Amino acid sequence: MEQLVAAVQALKTSKWNDWETFSPHPIEGTEVRANVDLVSRMALGFGLLGLVASVAMQVIPTSLLYPLSVGGKPTFSLPTLLPIAFESTVLFAVIGAVIALLFTARLPRWYRPIFEVEEFRKASRDAYFVAVYCEEVEEAARFLTALGGEHVVTFPREE
Repeated sequence: MEQLVAAVQALKTSKWNDWETFSPHPIEGTEVRANVDLVSRMALGFGLLGLVASVAMQVIPTSLLYPLSVGGKPTFSLPTLLPIAFESTVLFAVIGAVIALLFTARLPRWYRPIFEVEEFRKASRDAYFVAVYCEEVEEAARFLTALGGEHVVTFPREE
């Protein structure tokens, strides 16, 4: 377990930034910070899209295309738009955040070549693994071996 933490610390300072760990239980210091910027920006963008879309769907038909003055009330009234605009903003923001979260977590992934490695099956019981995704697989293998990696397997980069 100490070798895994040491490998993670070395990877954080190395040139490779696309890696992940596999272990039977969470280990403090091995977690990778999620791309929070992408999730929050997607939520904001989709939320603004929902706001603009809901206001446009309410204002264009009632105020521009078919203006109808009923009882002297104005054809455009902001308080009548607020409930639908709020609900659409929240709905679109949540949809955007879920899409960004799935993209950030690289989901769905049905198959990965690492699943075929016999030693990897121990990852859920008593073994610890580091996967580094890069173009220079031989250099990464030497790096991991120098850090104390006992079984280093290389694969072509996943798309």
